[in-house]
Amino acid sequence: MEYVSNGSSNVMLEMSMKESGTEVEFDVIAQGTWELNKNELLESFTKLTITRFIVDGRNLPPEQFPQQLKEAFIGTATGSEIIQLDERVLLTKNGGSKTTCSRQ
Repeated sequence: MEYVSNGSSNVMLEMSMKESGTEVEFDVIAQGTWELNKNELLESFTKLTITRFIVDGRNLPPEQFPQQLKEAFIGTATGSEIIQLDERVLLTKNGGSKTTCSRQ
């Protein structure tokens, strides 16, 4: 994740999930926006590109990624609790997931 001082962000994610017995994996490159609100980091994607899409171990073309799922990511604000924020580290928590970013 790259957070730019103008409130924009660039993100690369590897995601996996299991839904109704189907295993899905996908890689995402996204652009978005971010802002700080007290002890919370609010983020929203404005553009999403799927670069890898796997269903039950089978590689599929990224174009076959469900459009409605892609659209569900875009414009949806996500808030994460800020655990640590200093000159070198941003540590956030969202549900049971923690994310650590270091300043480059």
